[in-house]
Amino acid sequence: MGSAGHEIRAACRTLAAGADGADDQAPGLPGGRGRVASDGVSPREIALADDLRALAALDAPSYTYACELAAPGADRHSAEAWARAVFEDAPAALRRLIVTGWIAGLGLRLAPRGSPEHVLGWTILSNEPRVIVLAVGSPILAARIVVRARAGDVVHATFVRYERSLARPLWLVAAPIHARVIPHLLGRAGARLAAT
Repeated sequence: MGSAGHEIRAACRTLAAGADGADDQAPGLPGGRGRVASDGVSPREIALADDLRALAALDAPSYTYACELAAPGADRHSAEAWARAVFEDAPAALRRLIVTGWIAGLGLRLAPRGSPEHVLGWTILSNEPRVIVLAVGSPILAARIVVRARAGDVVHATFVRYERSLARPLWLVAAPIHARVIPHLLGRAGARLAAT
């Protein structure tokens, strides 16, 4: 197995151990683990607000998930900065694992990574200072991510619509991983951005 394979396996072990090896408790999150931000607050799963659904502009989503990080002064950074911190500033091995899952597992058609018009391969559909909407698709599903930064919190919301019957069983495997990784990465982004 090559170096990348070892890094991906190590990332899987780290994620299974609680992302940073710690057993950070985050109420309401699957598995009871999340990433504690620098102020000691963990991201938490929240009910999806109607305004976020409208921003996603994805009719009849089959799956939705949202988590929130209480972060005083979150609006000091743009929603784009938050989205980039969540995905592009993730540890390299975990980032490779995520991208591999998106491409090989879900067949997502990612755009070039490192482009200013994309966030880790997701197309920027809308970009305002407080809200960014990202989109990606595959032959079997369509997905949107909405990141909203306000004075006291940042919300990361995911919307997935199955386009083919194969999407459902694939997403049933991906969803628990998603619900564990996103809070971890959001908390990590909070700690990073709080330092800037």
